Amino acid sequence: MGLQRDWAVFLEEYPLVLAPVFTDPPFAPGEELRDEESHQRIQRALRLCTATSFVGVPAVAVPTGVVEGLPYGVQLIGRSYREDLCLEAAEAVERRLGVLAPIDPRP
Repeated sequence: MGLQRDWAVFLEEYPLVLAPVFTDPPFAPGEELRDEESHQRIQRALRLCTATSFVGVPAVAVPTGVVEGLPYGVQLIGRSYREDLCLEAAEAVERRLGVLAPIDPRP
């Protein structure tokens, strides 16, 4: 499969990628249920998560903070069979920022 090969070649040069979880700003809880346009916007914002799942590379999402009441985070993407690098990097992020989960649910 060409996509898997392309990711493998890219990750040989860059064995760990720090990327956003969402490629758009975070959305309010329940926004994806509001209408079809909102649902599509959120689906598009998750395109990087979808791509990494599709090609089968390991990734881990780490919360990085809350801005204006909405959670932000990053994902760390690694080469196939290198989940250890992703988890070590996630641990480094948590050491630097602190453990930010679980969050208090809103009423």
